Amino acid sequence: MAVHATRHYVELYRGRAAFPHYAHHRSTDLGEYATYWIRSWTRKAFRHRADLRYQKILFRSGQPYYFVPLQLESDSQLTAHSSFASNQEFASEVIRSFASHAPADTHLIFKQHPHSRGGHSLADYIRDLARSHGVERRIFHISEGDTPDLAEHSMGTVLINSTVGLQAIERRASLMVMGDALYNRVGLAFQGTLDAFWCAGFRPDQDTARNFLAQLKSLTQVPVSLYGQYESPLRWNQILKGVS
Repeated sequence: MAVHATRHYVELYRGRAAFPHYAHHRSTDLGEYATYWIRSWTRKAFRHRADLRYQKILFRSGQPYYFVPLQLESDSQLTAHSSFASNQEFASEVIRSFASHAPADTHLIFKQHPHSRGGHSLADYIRDLARSHGVERRIFHISEGDTPDLAEHSMGTVLINSTVGLQAIERRASLMVMGDALYNRVGLAFQGTLDAFWCAGFRPDQDTARNFLAQLKSLTQVPVSLYGQYESPLRWNQILKGVS
């Protein structure tokens, strides 16, 4: 990813003279990106062991919890395909509802998006919100951990729109969707309100989930890597074998 990104921005700089009025949708400051990713890797190094240890203890203890994977702040799934203006607004709504309607013995775990680790952390914001609602001992924020396992072992996953939703459906884990997601439909995700979700005990229907995922893979997915080497063959004959 780093190699591809570097080549991308080098070409942007080389093309400035030919396209003087071009406006890129993101910052083109290479120093800004270098600082961001160095900060991201540093935070990962500091948090990785502690967060994985916390996850291991959580699973062993059997503590009931709900899982909330946060969206990337610049993602259009948040900015254009949800009613929330930011992750802060989303977190505020989830914590408000959790404090008022979730079972008193449950915890709530927020996980930072891996590509937002180098930016502003919501840990302090979430801690302050939890304190203001009187649930500071029940709400936690982590930056590392195994996302599919966290969703699978939870009492329910609350998200805006993410591939985590597909992972939850694949594992028949309870799911509440707060944005415009393809999988927000009957039999896959809870269709009631967030306030009702905490005690609903919803699980995706096994047949509906299996058929939906099979159709999604068949119609929209090809098993290749966006960041694979340019010369790597796609092997279409093997990919399309058995697909009609």
